[in-house]
Amino acid sequence: MDGYTESIFPFIEENPFINELHILHHGQTMLDISKSHLTRLIVDVSGLKELILNTKMKSLNFTGELSPDLRIVAYEDGKCITLNVPSDLPQVTGISRLDGPYIRDITELNLDPLVQYYPELSELRLWGKPGNVSHIESIQHLANLQTFTTYDLFGFNGGQFPDPEQLPKLTTLWLTSLPADAAKSIKTRYKKFAAAGLDMEITKARKPEWLAENLNNPFRDWDGRDHIKAAHAKKATQLYKQCLKEIRQLSQDFNNQEAMHKQLVSMVENYTQTFNKMDAKTGFIETVEREEIYVVLTELLDQLQQHLELRQDDWVKVNHEELYEVFDRLRDF
Repeated sequence: MDGYTESIFPFIEENPFINELHILHHGQTMLDISKSHLTRLIVDVSGLKELILNTKMKSLNFTGELSPDLRIVAYEDGKCITLNVPSDLPQVTGISRLDGPYIRDITELNLDPLVQYYPELSELRLWGKPGNVSHIESIQHLANLQTFTTYDLFGFNGGQFPDPEQLPKLTTLWLTSLPADAAKSIKTRYKKFAAAGLDMEITKARKPEWLAENLNNPFRDWDGRDHIKAAHAKKATQLYKQCLKEIRQLSQDFNNQEAMHKQLVSMVENYTQTFNKMDAKTGFIETVEREEIYVVLTELLDQLQQHLELRQDDWVKVNHEELYEVFDRLRDF
C-alpha cells in the first residue's frame, strides 16, 4: 500500500464522521476498510483481488477494470449494498445477496445470468451507451424487485417484458429511451397499475430511424479510444447522422439521376473535408480509422442503392466509382 493510503487509513478508522471515501490508483491487490465507519466507497478495482468491507457499507462504486476474480467480504453477503459498475456485472464472489446494481455504459447486456446470480435484488438500474439488453423477461424471477429503470436500452419488444402480475412488488418503473413498440405495449399493460399507485414513467419512445442514427452509428466506438478526443468522436457521430438523413431523403424524394448524383458528390465532399479538418492538427486518423471512414461511406452509398432497388427504381443508379474517386482525391489522411 502506498504511503499516502497507508497513512490515511488509521485516520479514517478513528473518525466516525467520515462516511465517504475515494480510493484511486492505489496499485493494491487487497484493501481492508472493515474498521471504518464508511457508508459509501468509490474504488478503482483494477488489479484488485480482495476487498474487505465494514458492516455499515451501503453504496459501492467501481471504476477501472473489474475482474471476475475479485472477492468481496461483505456483511450478510452484501444484502444492503447497492453497486455502481461500468458495462457489465460479473459474478463477484461475496455479494450474492446484493440489493441493487446500477450498471452504466452498457453496449450489450444479458440479464439472465445476472438475475440467476443475484436473486435478491430489490433495485435494478441500467444505463445504455446506448446499448442492447437481452432476456429482459428474466426480471420476473426477481421476487423482491421494487425498482426497475432503464435508459437508452434496446433489443427487446413489448411481448418480452413481463406482465405486471409477474412483478408483484414493483413500485417504480422508469423506462427512458426504448423501442417505440415496446413502450406502447408496456404503457398499455401497466396503465391500470399506474392508476393504482405504481410510479411509472415511460418516455422517449425511439423509432427505427433514431436507432439507425444512434444505436447503430458506426462511429460510436470512437468514444473512449485513447488517441481520439471526445470532441472528434462526437463530431464523427454527428457527421454520420447528417449523411444518413441525406441518404434517407434521397431514397424517398429525388428529381432525376443527375440531380441525385450532384447531391451525393456534395455529401462526399463534405464528409471527406470534415475528416480532413479533424485530422489536420492531431493526426489521430490511423490505419484502423481510415478503413472505418471508407467502409462507412461505402455502406451509406450501398444503403441508398438498396432503397432505390426496393422501390423498383432500377433506372436510377448510384455511381459508386466516381464518388470513391471524389473521396480519394480530397482526403488528406
